[in-house]
Amino acid sequence: MKQPYKYWTRNDLFWHLKKQSGEHFCNDDSMEFRIKNAVFDARWNPLEDFNGCNIVQDDLHPFLPCFLHDWRWVTRQDALDADIEFKINLKKFGYPEWKASLYFWGVRLGYLFYYRFKHKR
Repeated sequence: MKQPYKYWTRNDLFWHLKKQSGEHFCNDDSMEFRIKNAVFDARWNPLEDFNGCNIVQDDLHPFLPCFLHDWRWVTRQDALDADIEFKINLKKFGYPEWKASLYFWGVRLGYLFYYRFKHKR
């Protein structure tokens, strides 16, 4: 498995994502808190567990909407809420409604037909 963040620290990742969020979320304090929670969550290692938007190429890498979505899935948070948040974040990053909806349904179907069974093991 590729590890694009092999030589990064969690702190490097945090500052990169914070900078990216400032361009799209207007430095929303709640988003900074969310990024910090995701990057430093002990339930996963984002430097190894984050793989970006699986089927499609990320527009940026690391791409904040995909990062937060992966965090929520890997740490087994509510998958439907994670998918809805993913769609909302894509739209904040300038994705048109049709493309955000397409990605939403892609991850939703991925969860329903694969990941929910994988997580049961």
